[in-house]
Amino acid sequence: MRTFTCVTIDKRYTVPTLSFVQADDEDAARLIVLRDLADNPDHQTVEARIGDDVLFVEVRPRPETKLKGRK
Repeated sequence: MRTFTCVTIDKRYTVPTLSFVQADDEDAARLIVLRDLADNPDHQTVEARIGDDVLFVEVRPRPETKLKGRK
């Protein structure tokens, strides 16, 4: 089991939120992060690290916006 440090950008706050995820590997940690983004609409971006190394960054997809006059 490894501990991943996560930095979450939450649109409700001006500073990022620090949290920790315990998972067997990077793929399992990514699934936890993706679930967090799906479950928390205010969470916009999550960066996962081990020590000083950024392993991955997951970003909430922006909703498609329709331009006026286009279908």
